[in-house]
Amino acid sequence: MNNINPVVTGPESIYDEFSVFLADVDSKLTDNWKPGKKNDRAIDGADATLDLKYFGITTNNHKYGKETWDEILGTLGQ
Repeated sequence: MNNINPVVTGPESIYDEFSVFLADVDSKLTDNWKPGKKNDRAIDGADATLDLKYFGITTNNHKYGKETWDEILGTLGQ
């Protein structure tokens, strides 16, 4: 079995950095929308919870996009 990924060639790949950027939905970084180094981000259970929350809302209500993310992320710190 070949475990080589033709897109992500290693931990320094731009695609590896991009995947971390996409996964860190609750980051407290200034200008979180700007790509940063993955070492500055933390992927944890909170990110997974928020992703599942988005999935649940979009699956049940077919309410997609920024408005839904704003609703979900607006609940942080409450």
